[in-house]
Order: sequence, then C-alpha cells, then structure tokens
Amino acid sequence: MGKEDLMDYIRECFAHSRPLGDTLHRNAMELFRQYMIVGGMPQAVKSYVNERDFDKVDHLKRNIMTYGNPP
Repeated sequence: MGKEDLMDYIRECFAHSRPLGDTLHRNAMELFRQYMIVGGMPQAVKSYVNERDFDKVDHLKRNIMTYGNPP
C-alpha cells in the first residue's frame, strides 16, 4: 500500500522500545483495520491493494469461502 517507510519506522521503534507517536499510531491502526476488514486472504489483500474496493474484496472472499478459489 506504499507504506514501507512506516513499516520500517515501526520496526525501529519496536526494536528500541520507543512509542510511535499519536499520528503515526493512528495511521498504522487505520492500515491494520483495513487489513482486518479485508480478511488477510492473499487474493483478497492483493485485490484491495490494487483496487481499494471493499465490495469487490467481499465478493472475492465469499467466492473463496464457497468455491475454494477466486472466480
């Protein structure tokens, strides 16, 4: 999702037991919420990263759960 710098900073803060700060923490939590909504399935994550469309992701997840693979 183009947030590699944020991930690097999170790793650095974690390694040194430092807090992120409110703004970066909010950004990280928003990304985490999106990930949780998408469901973590590789095809669903890829679809969301490419299209940013929760409806398409939901349809894809339902197809995966029903048929075992994307349409």
